Amino acid sequence: GILRAVSPFAASFQGSRVGRVLTRRFFSSAKNRWLPVQRIGDLNLLSDDCQEKDEANQTADLVIIARRVATALGKVQTSGDGNGDDDGEKEVVRQYEALKDEGFAQCGAGSGGYAVYQFRFKSTTILLHVTPYGPSITDVMPFYLVLEFETSVDIREQMWANSLAPISSIQLQGPQVLEGYAYQGAFFSPHHFAELKTMYDKQLLAYEAACKKLPIVAKNTRRGGPPRDLPTLKSFLEAGKRSRKRKQNIREFNELQKVVRSVAKEILALMKKEKKMGDGGNRLAPKGVILYFEGLDCSGKSSTGGLVQAALEESGYEVGMRQYNRPPTAEQRMRPWMDRFDVPGSSSFLDLSQTQDEDGEHIGLVWDRGPAGDFVYGNLHELSPEDKKKRYDDFIAFDKECREKDILFLKLFFVTNRDSIAKTLGKRLAQKKMARDLTTWLQACRSRGEVDDVSFEGLEAISAHIDPTDFIAFNQYERNLRIFSNFVMNT
Repeated sequence: GILRAVSPFAASFQGSRVGRVLTRRFFSSAKNRWLPVQRIGDLNLLSDDCQEKDEANQTADLVIIARRVATALGKVQTSGDGNGDDDGEKEVVRQYEALKDEGFAQCGAGSGGYAVYQFRFKSTTILLHVTPYGPSITDVMPFYLVLEFETSVDIREQMWANSLAPISSIQLQGPQVLEGYAYQGAFFSPHHFAELKTMYDKQLLAYEAACKKLPIVAKNTRRGGPPRDLPTLKSFLEAGKRSRKRKQNIREFNELQKVVRSVAKEILALMKKEKKMGDGGNRLAPKGVILYFEGLDCSGKSSTGGLVQAALEESGYEVGMRQYNRPPTAEQRMRPWMDRFDVPGSSSFLDLSQTQDEDGEHIGLVWDRGPAGDFVYGNLHELSPEDKKKRYDDFIAFDKECREKDILFLKLFFVTNRDSIAKTLGKRLAQKKMARDLTTWLQACRSRGEVDDVSFEGLEAISAHIDPTDFIAFNQYERNLRIFSNFVMNT
């Protein structure tokens, strides 16, 4: 009844001159938004999810300079200046030295580490204000930055040196003042840094609450002790969350597991049906499966890929993992481009040949990154259009060859916006700090006896889950998304 009463007035307003102006952007955003799952041909790089119209244009002059400043300050933050990663061998990099290499000259200083620098740009002057912004994050202190075009500088000597020369206005792009934060070589807008810091604090708060509840949990469940890897750490953090949030996470987890079991059940049914049909029937469940997960850093490849991998394992597939996070070596460059990427049947433990007891084993192989990564993180994006076309054709030929060998080549491209990436970075930074604390915790447990029965491999893997390349990728979001999209749309 309420809907029927309101609808005529809403339609009348939307049809008015004012309503059309106010609602045009709403319908445009709804039409061009990114869907949770969609075909690559429907990906719109002009969507608000990608463009972020509420942020400064990423091609603005001050934004480009701010990234240079953040890269220089990243050398200061990650050098041997007393932070938590100092191993006693790193050379100390001073702030003014790092900025001097980028062309900034210090012209002032104040209390609390505040400093002012000048930078000549397009016949004008840019002022850079830098101050530490505590508290630290994983023992690395962020910097608060303000960049502005100095309008009070007397530039008559440059512009009026020749009284007959015309005075031309300086063409500047973007805002006149820009503020943000520099952390580990990346420049964050205030909004993105707030996303990172809020998630970081939430994770540490849950960790502290879980530690307080540990004696009670150990008494009731007889499963005490600190976590030693990422899965046990996630379970441990659930105990520190509020009851409402914990119940919500349990419901979401159960829904995902229901989908996994449904997919596994469907695959098992196809395998049984295929076995009844015999060799003369059509292939319903492929002998080999390649799950190729590609996309931006911190876009959910690991978590989503784990669900697909779990469905395959539950249905009887033996699943292996391959990570191609590094560019090809010099030896691999001497061979055809696609040869370095493994397929089911190319190695002894992934053999697709038939055995005496069954019709051959069903094998799954997960690619964590792959050929598209060579374009983004290698130098293949610098090739000529003709050479790129050859690489695309090699990839398409590989896909065709997989189909001929009864191998399903499933390609998933993951994209997300910078808000989500900032949140993920905050979560991983918190997990890294927890891993350091848990290492101290386990070392205390190990000191109880002579037998060394404590392993730190799981905690080391947590710390290695985030590295400086993740922050570099955040600054290169538009570039990486463009190169990734060009590859997937051409293959």
